[in-house]
Amino acid sequence: MLLPSDLEPRAFLGEDAISFSELSTLARCEAAWKFGYGNTEREKSNPSAAMKLGSEVHRLWGAWWTGGDFSTADGDRDTGDEKAQWLMERYRDRYFEETLDRLTMLEVEKPLVAKHVSWFFGFADGLLVDENGEMWIAELKTTDSLSKVTSLLQSAQMPLYVWAARQMGYPVVGSMLDVIRTFKPVRKELPLEESFDRRWIRTSDEDIDGALAQLTRAWWTRRDIRNGEAPLRNVGPACSWCFACAPCFQLDVALEEDTEF
Repeated sequence: MLLPSDLEPRAFLGEDAISFSELSTLARCEAAWKFGYGNTEREKSNPSAAMKLGSEVHRLWGAWWTGGDFSTADGDRDTGDEKAQWLMERYRDRYFEETLDRLTMLEVEKPLVAKHVSWFFGFADGLLVDENGEMWIAELKTTDSLSKVTSLLQSAQMPLYVWAARQMGYPVVGSMLDVIRTFKPVRKELPLEESFDRRWIRTSDEDIDGALAQLTRAWWTRRDIRNGEAPLRNVGPACSWCFACAPCFQLDVALEEDTEF
């Protein structure tokens, strides 16, 4: 199934469709899911500075991979984000030969949709082919610390995206994970290797089985909450940036978000 680019996925696939964003919210805190996804009028949060930076880096990353000049992506529009430009200039210096000589990006913002218990959908950052003709999902993450790479490697997102791509007929073997550290020093030059981490992860059938098991549990948990089960509130560090923190704790003012994109 092809997902129309101009349509909200759930309007096309139905309200039972679930994305990885919803899946991860539900896993993190059922109460946060209730505020964000459980009502007809979903709670919306204002993007934090970190999220805005992540969005801009993603946009420039996609422009560079598809042969554009990331400094003038989207025509002559001035991005107004010097940090995103700085990060992408460093990214170009780090990966120019390795990337453009050996890898071909087929598509950025690739829609993925497949059915398990219900419809699962997502948008992979890219779909690429390496010099050996093997196809990979490309995922970009921005973070303030490369120490978070371990948790990204343990996430169900990449196995689910690989599974969905295979269900759509793409012979994807795994994921290329690009992690960009957003830290910018003031007084010294930072070595390129301290800003980037690229991992190639081959996805096994066991990886996919585990991710689908998580997807199934999330779907049933969501059904139970919709049927009247009280959602569990997971109080922890994530509350500091969770969009549902204010209503969850009955605060008058929402707290500022500060998280990786």
